[in-house]
Amino acid sequence: MHISADTQRQTLYHNFHHAAQSVRVVTLLEREGRGLNLTEEVREGILAHSDGQAWSRTQEGRVVRYADKIAYMNHDIEDAIRGGILTEEDLPWEVRLRFGSGKSRRISGMLQALIQHSGETVQMDEESERHFLTLKRFLFEAVYKNPVAKGEEGKARDIVRYLFAYYVANPHKLPDFYRSIAEEETPARAAADFISGMSDRYCVDILTQVSAIQSALNSFNKVLLSSHIKSCVVEDIRQGKEGAVDELCKTIQKLMK
Repeated sequence: MHISADTQRQTLYHNFHHAAQSVRVVTLLEREGRGLNLTEEVREGILAHSDGQAWSRTQEGRVVRYADKIAYMNHDIEDAIRGGILTEEDLPWEVRLRFGSGKSRRISGMLQALIQHSGETVQMDEESERHFLTLKRFLFEAVYKNPVAKGEEGKARDIVRYLFAYYVANPHKLPDFYRSIAEEETPARAAADFISGMSDRYCVDILTQVSAIQSALNSFNKVLLSSHIKSCVVEDIRQGKEGAVDELCKTIQKLMK
């Protein structure tokens, strides 16, 4: 479920960033709190793998950053083609000429540009880097800002926002490990950790379960309210009790939360 970094920060924890969250996963969340035994260089490479962060000080970290860009750009191109947002021919001609047409050729061309021109530092040659950035800018305009794609992002945002609000309000519904995080830190931190680790399919499955529970509770509340009005409230009004209506309003407000 792809949502932008800005949307992640707006929807999940207030200072959520996926690169920092990735480090939190490997140092704290993996193996139910024990983390992974990774070196400082590996953790630094994970933190520096995305745009907006300083480049890694290690060659391995630079490889990871390029690999991440190549992977997500080509994955997004294939998704956009399958979704009818663009075609292979819509990609900038100079990019297709430089790296090749089709996913396999395009990825191979990008990797070759890295392999052939990396020496003391991992990098593409100047011309390949320029075309690489051209493709990135094109995807932002044609795909990431496309109304169809943005509409799907809106749906994903709503799902994540709903689940986040639900688990913040109901931390006891979290799995045991994440409940302990809610107790030691905050429910918001635990909810963000739990949701950010979900796959697309699992997220939708959880949403379906939560929605079913909420729907059942709402139906029960309606029956309970109806019974309360027909018995207690009507009788109180008949007896002239002035606080009956105010009490009914308070009950309705509680059930609507």
